[in-house]
Amino acid sequence: IERRYDDFFQLYKNLTESCPQAMTKFTFPEKKYFGNTSPEVIEERRHHLEQMLQGVVRCEEIVLEKSSFLWKFLECAGECVLIARCFCQKDRLRYVNKLPQVLEEKYKEERWRLNDEGVIRIILSVLDPGALPDAAGNPAEVAAAQLLEAIVRSSEEGQQYFLQHHGLRVVFSAMLQRVEVVGPEAGPREEYRRVIAALLSKLGDRFGIALHS
Repeated sequence: IERRYDDFFQLYKNLTESCPQAMTKFTFPEKKYFGNTSPEVIEERRHHLEQMLQGVVRCEEIVLEKSSFLWKFLECAGECVLIARCFCQKDRLRYVNKLPQVLEEKYKEERWRLNDEGVIRIILSVLDPGALPDAAGNPAEVAAAQLLEAIVRSSEEGQQYFLQHHGLRVVFSAMLQRVEVVGPEAGPREEYRRVIAALLSKLGDRFGIALHS
């Protein structure tokens, strides 16, 4: 994506107006009216703007900013923005709860993003009873299980990350937590059964090894 100095300045101005406190950490390179086309000035400016951009994409307040100035500047599609916002601690459950929309047919070309190791870790963290003691009251519980089923079914890479980060243990723990909180009459969620069934169908005889790893 090509951007001019003025484009960066407009981004800086928009973010400063919408997130004034967060933007105090960043400065904008001063425009030089003489010698501004020299290689040294261009390289210095490029480095400064790159550092600023790397900083703002790591700032939760800016990532979650409602006007999406950053994402419009980067020309990111809505599903990419949604995935990025799942990495923020604030409102994480709300964004993970929306994430199954990426499984819709119209987003099929973007589903590969769900197989990212970081995304899988975020989804598993939502189900981790250690992180969320009241699993029965977790608004993103069903969404997380649906996402894990899709990941396990569609990608060997996703399966590996799921197992590497103890996905089976997390799912079984979440199932037990639900029974403890709601009561044995509730039983495990069907979505959890589907995650396990999907993994079993993909791993076959290797499922036993995964179960004890």
